[in-house]
Amino acid sequence: MEFYGCLQKTLSNEILIAVHVTPNASQSCLLGYDQWTKNLKIAVRAKAEGGRA
Repeated sequence: MEFYGCLQKTLSNEILIAVHVTPNASQSCLLGYDQWTKNLKIAVRAKAEGGRA
């Protein structure tokens, strides 16, 4: 799985990772990489609160 498109390096040498999180899943797992949006797709068991997983 090539996922380098979701990684960005900042000027202060920090790494940012673009993710799309799906809440309320049956299990927490990495679903894959969306090459169009350049996001890692992650499912989490936690319910969304205030629009956030």
